Amino acid sequence: AVLAVMNSEGWSEPSAFSAPGFYGTLKPRAKPPSPWGPKLTALGSGKLRVSWVLPEACPPIEASQVQLTDVGTGKKMLVDASNGKLVASGRTTFAASRLEATINGVQDCVEYSAAVCCRSAEGFGEYSQESDFVANIDAKAQPGGMALVIHEGPTAEVPVMVPLGEGKMKVRWTLPDEAKSTTVKLRKVGNQNWYLCGGATVPAPASDTIASGLEEGVEYEAMVSFLVHNRWCCESEISKPACIGELKLPSVPEAPKEPRIYIMDVGQGVVRVKWKIEQCVPHVTSTVVKFRAVGSKQWLFAHPTSGALVEQTVEKDPEAVPAPDSQVDLRGLPQGIRFEAQIAFRNKLGQGRFSKESDIAHIGMLAIRPLKCTYCFQDFDLQTSEYTKSQETFWCPICRFRQMDPFNSVVEPYGLLRFHIVMRPTISFNLDLPDLKAWRKDEQSIWMRMVRVNSENCIQVWPNKLTLVANGVEVFAIAPPEEGHVRRDVPRDISPGLRPGLNSVTITMEDDHVASFCFVLVRTQNMTAENIGDQTPACEEEDAQRRISALLADTWDTPLDQEEDDEEVTCVLSNKLKLRCPLSFERCEIPVRGENCMHLQCFGLGAYLESNARMRAMNNRWTCPVCSNVLKPSELV
Repeated sequence: AVLAVMNSEGWSEPSAFSAPGFYGTLKPRAKPPSPWGPKLTALGSGKLRVSWVLPEACPPIEASQVQLTDVGTGKKMLVDASNGKLVASGRTTFAASRLEATINGVQDCVEYSAAVCCRSAEGFGEYSQESDFVANIDAKAQPGGMALVIHEGPTAEVPVMVPLGEGKMKVRWTLPDEAKSTTVKLRKVGNQNWYLCGGATVPAPASDTIASGLEEGVEYEAMVSFLVHNRWCCESEISKPACIGELKLPSVPEAPKEPRIYIMDVGQGVVRVKWKIEQCVPHVTSTVVKFRAVGSKQWLFAHPTSGALVEQTVEKDPEAVPAPDSQVDLRGLPQGIRFEAQIAFRNKLGQGRFSKESDIAHIGMLAIRPLKCTYCFQDFDLQTSEYTKSQETFWCPICRFRQMDPFNSVVEPYGLLRFHIVMRPTISFNLDLPDLKAWRKDEQSIWMRMVRVNSENCIQVWPNKLTLVANGVEVFAIAPPEEGHVRRDVPRDISPGLRPGLNSVTITMEDDHVASFCFVLVRTQNMTAENIGDQTPACEEEDAQRRISALLADTWDTPLDQEEDDEEVTCVLSNKLKLRCPLSFERCEIPVRGENCMHLQCFGLGAYLESNARMRAMNNRWTCPVCSNVLKPSELV
């Protein structure tokens, strides 16, 4: 404040300014803030009215300025404060007391929007948000293409989106009479950026177009604009959202499609794992990549920058490849080994499930891992399987499959139709059976058998879950064992599910380690106990005497080969041979014993074969009733 005094001679000079004072909180001096968006109203031909509200400011607002925008062209003009006409410059400020203005000379049937800014002693502030779009005349009174402007009614101005599936969606609209072409724009709901559908305008008289390459489960919206009288009219209202398939709700990412492995450098052992980032809500932020040799139980995780393979620790989650990167190079891998990879996506809500294993890849020529079978004396390639037992007792899976079920004997020499060491959880192949009808007439069947490679016996073992589908029809399925129960695994006859000629077979497995299995499809001949008994070889009398002498040798005090006349031979251990069979408790008609059994007692051939034929638990068959050793019919004497 300043002070002046007056007497009879007149007013004195004003004093100096006092120190500033204020009520409440001191307001800092700044340019005026943006006011609220103004209200734009149509008044009739060539006229619009704009009204606004001034915000609080320090220093106080002194004037306002109104800017009008042609929505169709984006051209901006100012409003003259004296006559309301549109000008580029001039007297364009309204006094602070004016909160309304009439705009003259606007074009009919063209949409406009308005914005307001304010001025104080500190200068002009920012413009407000644009007002709603308004045209100066009701579109119902206009002919042809002018009906676009007001957007009244549900058909003419708002496009409609129709999902077609397979990443495609049809956009339909009502074409004005004088329109020459249409621009169609699409975007994902929530995205600020539009893109031109098809990359070009749609010429009249077309009133629909197909948008392709869209993602399923994501909502899209569209808008259109028309070329009328060589002028693009304002854009339509946004269509209702549409979605291809079921709408994806916010969740962790689903299991992605399996990645691909590419060999980049054989000498340096470099491979590249590539994948496609899929759409989810929220979007994917990174990708976890794990890698291993086929057959190994342990996965290693790919480092996103160094390409090294590291083990996962309990204290720290594995590092991930940040999006939008969709590949990673792994270095220093050995040659001749089969590899596979899996990926999982992460977003803000967490990490999703891992994908299926990728296709198998290897660097250079595959290494052979031979192991000699002690039964057939042939080399067997283990491929990706592990064998931790003694090599001196290795029994190749092919020999084990041949000896598995004597009651369904493999037809030689071409009874093995398909042999496969499992590397993938899903295996598909074609099986050509031109002679299937003749085989059925001969009472021959086709069976599927399965064993673990890392085993010394030939018992049937299924994975935790398995399904076999032939020609699109499920032939059989193995369900997981019930809790607290032991599942009885037996081979399966798949003949009823096959047809003469070419068959398409798909086997799907689930197990903690599917690479430990191998399976075979074999052609078999049904055998009865009598058939097997007829094939059992008889022992010659001289061979039988030598065998008995060898078995009794340990029961005599003096060796049998000692030929001293003056020494007596005395039996120190009673070793009686019972004539009754320990299985049937009847006198043995055809006594047999295992060629590797070390006991004197025999048992009946017929009783042994019949008891095994009636035994449902196949893996408990073929054990000697005296010493419990494994005893196949081919080993009986």
